[in-house]
Amino acid sequence: MPNIVDRFGQLVDDAIPKPELARRLLLLGYRAKDVQLLLAPEKELTPARQYAAQIAMDAMIAPLAHPQRAALVNIFMPCELLHAFHLLPMFAEATACYLNGAAAERGFIHYAESAGISPTLCSYHKALLGMGLSGTAGKPLFTACTSIACDANNLTFRRLAQHYGIPHFYLDVPYDHDEYAVAEVSDRLREFAAFLEDATHQKLDKAALQQAVAHSGRTLELLQQAQAAKAGRNLHNDVTSEFYEVFVTHTMLGTPQAEQYARKLLADIEAGVRFDVLFLDVLMPGINGINAAREIRRYDQSMKIIFLTSSAEFAVESYTVGAY
Repeated sequence: MPNIVDRFGQLVDDAIPKPELARRLLLLGYRAKDVQLLLAPEKELTPARQYAAQIAMDAMIAPLAHPQRAALVNIFMPCELLHAFHLLPMFAEATACYLNGAAAERGFIHYAESAGISPTLCSYHKALLGMGLSGTAGKPLFTACTSIACDANNLTFRRLAQHYGIPHFYLDVPYDHDEYAVAEVSDRLREFAAFLEDATHQKLDKAALQQAVAHSGRTLELLQQAQAAKAGRNLHNDVTSEFYEVFVTHTMLGTPQAEQYARKLLADIEAGVRFDVLFLDVLMPGINGINAAREIRRYDQSMKIIFLTSSAEFAVESYTVGAY
């Protein structure tokens, strides 16, 4: 027997021929979930992970509720400029995952394929295309994407821009990370600022951009501190929470919410249970125990590491990483 989520997804699928109804149904479901996350968050999650679920849900609702301020972007598009213009980024991976959680993804993928989109195109992008081509996403201000990391970006956002009759911005990111690449991307971002001024009919507020960049810098610094603090600590986690962090490290970079999440995460990790002893195998797939111990020692010099192995040839090398 279908559960309530499956029934909701079927309602959305049936409403796709009436895109405004489909949009309102999705907003109703997302807002109901938002209330649940606020009033009854998952108790097993840490405060930071609970907060991440809330701000990610808010970031999904905003562009769907206000398409006139929305920008369809790929996940690697730098969004600090968007935040300086108070625009609302919407990206394929999040759109598809939330549609999937609402049991409504299949209908939009089918719509995209029926409109001529290849069945072999990434399902993330097909879900966004289905939302756009059906009219359910509403008409955004523009589309923008980078050349990284897949060819679907080059197809999806141009197609949506053509469909809506809206401008499209393409940020070509050089493969090599050198001075030339930095200068090239810097020049293109200046062009993007001019593009945004034309799209919004507003002048760039340089103070707002400086504030967004400052939020971004502090967020990344806090996340680096959190990563280092994870060594030797036990923090309850799940795959969904890692997905929420994609928002923070990509399209939400430059917002106070992202910075607040990073502060909460660092506090949660520092308050986590610390390991006193680590039992580690030596022969493991991917990375062997010796190299794993070297990585651990970069962040934790005090935890005792004990190798459990029948391979005596590693005995001497184990002492180089302070293990037994």
